[in-house]
This record gives sequence, C-alpha cells and structure tokens, in this order.
Amino acid sequence: MPLIQDSLFTIAFQSSPIGMALADLDGRWLQVNPAFCDMLGYAEEELLAFSFHMDSSLQEQQRSLERINQMIAGELSVCRLEKGYLHRKGHIVWVQLSLTIVRDEQSRPLYFIAHIQDVSAQMIAAYSTDIISYAAPDGSLQYVSPSIKTVLGLEPEEMIGQNSLSFIHPEDAAALQSVYERDSSEEAFIMTYRSRHADGHYVWLETTVRTIRDKTGVTEKIIGIARDITERKHAEQLMHDSEKLTLAGQLAAGIAHEIRNPLTAIKGFFQLLQSGKMKRDYYQVIQEEFLRIELIINELLVLAKPQAVSCDRYDIVALLDDVTKLLEPQAILNNIQLQRRFEEAAFHIECDGNQMKQVFINVLKNAMEAMPDGGDIVISLKPVGNLLQIIVQDQGCGIAKEAVKRIGQPFFSSKEAGTGLGMMVSFKIIEEHGGSMHIESELGQGTSVAILLPMPSRI
Repeated sequence: MPLIQDSLFTIAFQSSPIGMALADLDGRWLQVNPAFCDMLGYAEEELLAFSFHMDSSLQEQQRSLERINQMIAGELSVCRLEKGYLHRKGHIVWVQLSLTIVRDEQSRPLYFIAHIQDVSAQMIAAYSTDIISYAAPDGSLQYVSPSIKTVLGLEPEEMIGQNSLSFIHPEDAAALQSVYERDSSEEAFIMTYRSRHADGHYVWLETTVRTIRDKTGVTEKIIGIARDITERKHAEQLMHDSEKLTLAGQLAAGIAHEIRNPLTAIKGFFQLLQSGKMKRDYYQVIQEEFLRIELIINELLVLAKPQAVSCDRYDIVALLDDVTKLLEPQAILNNIQLQRRFEEAAFHIECDGNQMKQVFINVLKNAMEAMPDGGDIVISLKPVGNLLQIIVQDQGCGIAKEAVKRIGQPFFSSKEAGTGLGMMVSFKIIEEHGGSMHIESELGQGTSVAILLPMPSRI
C-alpha cells in the first residue's frame, strides 16, 4: 500500500507532540509515531499488532465502523471518537481520536490518518471525584483511580488484587456479581449499590459499567466509573418519608369518613331504640352497618400488617383454576362466562400462592361486579420475554380515564359500596413480587387488567 513518503510529512509525523498514526481501512495500525507509543507505553512493533478499535467493546466497535463506513462512502470528511485505551502499566488513557481519509487520484480510499490527543487530564478534571476502575473477569481489581481516597477513604494500592465484591454491601453483592455474567451483546449500563468506607459506614455509588470482550466474546476486563450519590439517596429517602406521611394523612381522613357514615346510622337507630320507637326491620340495617365497619377494618389490617412474601414455585394456571372454580357459582348466577385462554398448560413462577390468589380474586370480583347484565370475562396467559403476562378483560360498564388513574388509592372506588383497599392491596402484592399491574378502561367498552410477573428462565 503506497503510504505518504513526503519528507516534510515524515518529519512532522515523527516529531509531532501529539499521537499520530496511519491505519488501513479496517482500522489496523500501519504506522505509529513516538508520541503515540509514549502515550500508551508500548513499543512501535507492539502497537502495530493492534487497531484503533483496541480496548473497545463490541458495541463501540460497531458504532465506530458505522462512522468509518460513512467516511469511506464520502459522507463524512472527519470522524472524531473518544476512547479509553489501556496503558501498558494498567491505567486508562482517555484520548480523542480524529480520523481523516486519504484517497488516490480516482478518489478511491487508501488509508486513514489519525490524530490521537491525550485528554485524560480534562476527563479527570471533569470527573475529579469519580472513581475509575477496572477488574479482571474474576472480579479482582487491577486498577483504581486516586479519587477512591476522597470517596471511600481507601488507598488504591490496598485495593489492587482484592475482589471488588469484598467492598460491597452484602445485600448488593448479588447484583454486582451478575455483571460478570451479562451477555456480551449488552451496552454499557448503570447500576447503584453500597460500598464500604474505610471507617465502616456505607456509601451509595452509581456506576457506569462496561464489559470489554475479545473477538470470541470472552470477557477481558470490566471497566467502571463510579460516582458518590449518597446525598441524592438521602434526599430521595426524605421525599419518600414525606410521601408516606402524606399518604398516612389521606388514609386517616379516608378511614374517618368511611367509618363515620355507618356509625352515624347506628347512632341514629340507637336513639330510636332509647325512645322506644325502634322497628324490628331496623335491626337488619344496623347489622349491615356493623358488617360494613368490619369489612373496612379487615382490609386495613391486611394492608397494615407486614406481608412477608413466602415464595415457592407455583403453577399460575393451577392457581387461576382454583380461583375460577371458587367464583364460578357466583358467575353463573349472574350469567357471566369465565373464559380461559392459556398459550400453555402450565406457567411456573416463584410467588406466594395465597397472596397471588388474593389478587386474582380481587380483580375477578371487580370484573364480575361491573357486569350486572352478564357477559364474558376472558382470562389470558402468555409469556412476554422473561415476564408472564396475565390479562383479565371484562365486558362491563368501563371506567372513566380520569378515574383509572386513581385506582389503587385508599378509599377510591368506582363502585358505590367499594373501599378501594382491595386494589390497593393487590398493587402492593404484585409490586412485592417484582411485577407490575396496569389498567386500561373506557366507558361502555369494559376494562382490561394486565399483570406482569417475572418468570424464571426456561431451559
């Protein structure tokens, strides 16, 4: 390949204070200058064994290749990339790589000229308190930036060689361990965890993690840039506590309102009893009001007491069968058909079976009560990625869009005699199982309740 032989260019190339290199159209280094060799601590012949994709993740390589192909096609004249190259001594050198393309007389691309500028100082200035580190595939730390002293009170030297998990809060260690097992096709991602300070307390860190893999997909190293977010976490906790106090106030006001109504009725009938004007029919009304108070108190107890999730492996199809058998007599009396549409005969998940039945009963009873004229309730199950989707679709009167947003709030219900606590409990149960529940409805068109639950990997 005819490279530039002009003596002035050669002098400039060799004497340049910034890194310069020539690369073929695949990115492999063809020539490198002394400044670039000094920048990374390698001899010239060592660098020529690499390309400008060195130390890049597969995703970074793909993005770079897209830009390079644009240059080859003549769509870009200059390409600028920021990269983190690994110095021979182990630390990261952040560079700005500027590429231009050399063409022949027929405008055919020949090779790239690269200008490589060390921008590590600017990066450190921008992220002076951030911790830059990289670890081997087994988690042993191979480099930690000096900012670790400011954030965690530790010296970088005392961390080198130790497993990164040994500094992590036990409750967060499993999440960090999963970093070493992530799929090679994944982009850089962000995770939060607690790391132990030298004096024993824990510091919240938010870390951008990138796994560097070789051409075969084998992990070579794991790079992380961590930032102290302890103050942000404290602020979030204060906001969360404030929201809980607000909710407690709303709940207390709702309880007072809901219980005052039946108590007012009972008080009035008691006055009639004292005056001797009590009719026998009134005793039935008093009993109903007491039952109303009992219902409210029981639902509050379910909501208030700690719901320890006792998970085991359950077949959701079997749980739904149990619930539909329980509700079928009431459905038949109301001319309602419970239709089951399951893509498979069994779907196993880790859950608390009794709590899950409670959710299904709440959702199905709401659907049945919304259909006084009868109709069909369709229960469908299907996997969506690594989640199990359960949908209950009714043909009831539907709910206004403004009201749908309030479902799950205490003492809000679209039913005349409802308390809203049943759905509040249901949302809480699904959330504690790592899932989510979504409701869609339109007046006159019925309601759809979709429950998403994590499903274990199936081999």
